[in-house]
Amino acid sequence: MPSSSRAYDYRMVRQFLLMAVVWGLLGTLLGVWLTTWLQWPRLDPASELLSFGRLRPAHGLMMLYGFAVNALFAISLFIVQRTAQVRLAHPLFSGFAFWGLQAVVALGVL
Repeated sequence: MPSSSRAYDYRMVRQFLLMAVVWGLLGTLLGVWLTTWLQWPRLDPASELLSFGRLRPAHGLMMLYGFAVNALFAISLFIVQRTAQVRLAHPLFSGFAFWGLQAVVALGVL
């Protein structure tokens, strides 16, 4: 049985959850905006960089990798600590995974 004094490392879990919420909100807002463009095509800007064809993959990337993968990492880090009843072996590894994932999602959106 784990003792009540055992301190699990939930810092990385909170960071992954926070970024899951951020990417989820950004992806949802972009999806709503793209949906309004389908309903009212006159709102489509004249810029080729902001066209529907360029922003639709960004929406998918934000929702799949930004939201879903961040949430899965948070759940995994939480469950591993609780079921194994140990802290994370080295927070540097989870920090590398966190910043690496955020960089990949941000570069993919750009």
